[in-house]
Amino acid sequence: MDATGSPRKEKVKLPSSIQRNKPRSMRRQKTVDLVSGKVHTSSATALSQNMSGFLLIPPKVTFGVLKEGCTYATTVTLKNVGVDLCRFRVKQPPPSTGLRVSYTPGPVAAGLQTKLEIEIFAMAVGVEGDEGLGKLFHQIEIHTETEILFFPVEANIFQSFFFFSFCSTLNLYRTYLFIY
Repeated sequence: MDATGSPRKEKVKLPSSIQRNKPRSMRRQKTVDLVSGKVHTSSATALSQNMSGFLLIPPKVTFGVLKEGCTYATTVTLKNVGVDLCRFRVKQPPPSTGLRVSYTPGPVAAGLQTKLEIEIFAMAVGVEGDEGLGKLFHQIEIHTETEILFFPVEANIFQSFFFFSFCSTLNLYRTYLFIY
């Protein structure tokens, strides 16, 4: 309804500050209130879930073109956008991906944020012979009290020979010279 009581012709557009840009996530069916130790079913926590949760900034990480055998890192911010203290835990990716997430465990107060450091040891998994290019796509699972966030990470990994021929083709050799 609009201000005159008539039905609206168009949907109301929410400002971007209200819209939450989350990566793929799913609600947890059963949550445990870690502060009081009570177990709630999803119907009992429906009201509290609207006012709690985390926001990942940026919503995904693309490492771009990487040289095999080198380690790269980036930092992601995990912000508590709820009104309550919230806890989280990161399920570490399998070692075959070369990914590792470093973070400080503990609760995050309402409105505050914590840093997650995403490290990748570039391995061209599945590349045989002279193919040269391996692709990595993995979704890191972040378990919170109310939901499970899936944080996408992607990278293109070149074997050493192909990496430098690729860089020289695009005149990027000076940009990647510091990796040695």
